[in-house]
Amino acid sequence: MSWTLSLQTDPNVTEEDLDKIIGGLPNNLKGFFGGFKEEWGWSTIVDILLPKGSELTLSGAYFSSEAAPMVVKHLKQELEELGYRVHEV
Repeated sequence: MSWTLSLQTDPNVTEEDLDKIIGGLPNNLKGFFGGFKEEWGWSTIVDILLPKGSELTLSGAYFSSEAAPMVVKHLKQELEELGYRVHEV
């Protein structure tokens, strides 16, 4: 079983900003794969897919669903500090 959630950003979030934010994730949110970028996105305790326009998608296995709120909170805070408006869809 798995889960998916999306965040909308205004303006469109850039890969460069996400690289900085994900690179700065606390170790407990980076998970086993350490936040490394793959061709599809970033491997952290949850998967963060490359943005498509204003949509940023996070997903994971059922066991990681408890971590999702922590990752979303961190991403939202960091994006808002960079001037993005963010909301869940």
